[in-house]
Amino acid sequence: MKATIPSLRDLMTASGGQTRLLYYSGFWDGPIDGLMLWENKTCFYCCHLGKEDEDEHHRYYKVYALTDEEIKMELARHAVFVEYVGSHCDFDQNGAAKNVSPVFKEGWKNFYNSPDKSLSFDMLSRKDVIGEFKI
Repeated sequence: MKATIPSLRDLMTASGGQTRLLYYSGFWDGPIDGLMLWENKTCFYCCHLGKEDEDEHHRYYKVYALTDEEIKMELARHAVFVEYVGSHCDFDQNGAAKNVSPVFKEGWKNFYNSPDKSLSFDMLSRKDVIGEFKI
């Protein structure tokens, strides 16, 4: 029997908001990856392609536990992004995307040229999946 993957909305409701997206780092017609709260713990989420027999109208995500150092690194990187590019990738406490425009301060391109990158897919492949959801 195939396991049912819960929707993010259902998880948010069941957890009283303790499971929700914080921001996205990658976006292509919807969030690809970023940080989230998973049962009130800061974790990384990443979109994965579904199997052919799954509903093609949903995006499926896996959730990965992070070390304190990885969380610190991701939050510091995002803080620089917010400073130079904007907070338009952030979600509010209710899970809604913030309705703000990008900032694009002088030097914003430096963020994208920085060698300090987000967690890699290779790094994630060595981590345990602690949950999954669909949007």
